Amino acid sequence: MGRGLDLFREGDFPFYTLTFVRSLPPVELLTRMGVDPSTLALRDAMDLSDDLGDDLFDDEEPVVTTGIDGSWTWAWEQGGMHGLDERILGAVSAGTEAVVLHYNEKPMHWFKYAVRSDVIVDFHTLQAIEPGRAGSDEA
Repeated sequence: MGRGLDLFREGDFPFYTLTFVRSLPPVELLTRMGVDPSTLALRDAMDLSDDLGDDLFDDEEPVVTTGIDGSWTWAWEQGGMHGLDERILGAVSAGTEAVVLHYNEKPMHWFKYAVRSDVIVDFHTLQAIEPGRAGSDEA
């Protein structure tokens, strides 16, 4: 694989949440998301399916993988949506900025953008975008 995000071009992922944060190490991102540091382990992407099987898609306790692309660190929840939680997004974006993208086949797409713990943009495809609700001039 080439750059950090190339793995998203492979395979069919029916339900996932991607959280991106600027200039934060992967361990710090996962810790801010509430991951128990004692559960962190380095694994090759191909080993995940072999080692975890269906547990990869547990919506209560999803497996979260992370990587870096340029100045952005990402966390990928296959089958989870913890990154959409405003408390988690607030913690992740403290002192920086973060973007969350969620996709599922229902169909639904959800986008959130936060700066310094404040959610600036929050919209999804199951709801009409109303003026003043989807964004802010703050940044």
